[in-house]
Amino acid sequence: MINNNLNNKKILFVCDLDNTLIYSKKHYQNGDVLVEYIDGKPQSYMSPKSYDLFLKINRLVDFVPVTTRSIQQFKRINLPFKTAFTTNATILLNNGEIDKDFAEYSKKQVEPYKQELERLYNLYKDDQRFRIVRYVDNMFLFLACANGCTAEQCVLDIRTQTDLYTENTGYKIYTFPPTANKGESVKYFRKNKNYDFVIGAGDSPIDLAMLKKCDKAFVPNYKLAGNLNNTVVFEEKFTENMLEYVLEFLQN
Repeated sequence: MINNNLNNKKILFVCDLDNTLIYSKKHYQNGDVLVEYIDGKPQSYMSPKSYDLFLKINRLVDFVPVTTRSIQQFKRINLPFKTAFTTNATILLNNGEIDKDFAEYSKKQVEPYKQELERLYNLYKDDQRFRIVRYVDNMFLFLACANGCTAEQCVLDIRTQTDLYTENTGYKIYTFPPTANKGESVKYFRKNKNYDFVIGAGDSPIDLAMLKKCDKAFVPNYKLAGNLNNTVVFEEKFTENMLEYVLEFLQN
């Protein structure tokens, strides 16, 4: 959508989901808006203020979530997204349907690393340090540490086994081919959709590839901001303050 308040520029907002836009039930506060169920049980929320701000921004610009979630996991979220990148920006969904052209592109990009991903899956699938080992949508490897295991130490071990990019967020570990990164979302939109200005938000090192390609980026801490230019940091109430800033930025 064209926003006249920004010199008629076509604006895109790419945003991570978990711990950036939405939060799990362990952070629930009275009155929060439920946006995700798992097997009929509440899972993820937004504060009323964040939810209202999101809806307003979503009407002003093209708001595209970019997530490591699988297609199935993403589809549990009840928010009015028309377009989304799942599976760490290797799958593009338009109105809930897979964009076949982009899927074919991603498949070719990941193909050279498929053998290595399968090797790692077989190496770790029965490893007692991990309670989950999953080959997500045939694009990257996800591991969840078992109780008593330290993700940081496991990441160091995995990095000795492969040159693929490996990072953790809490107890979750991801191993990606170099072509399976969130920066592909911005690259795709810049090339194919002709956006003039891209805003991005994220909370982890996995988001850096995306945020580095944005014209303005939002993060929750200065450590992450140290790797970026043109960045705004909100250490308190990140989602609310970030969305409020974006709305004011778009309207002024």
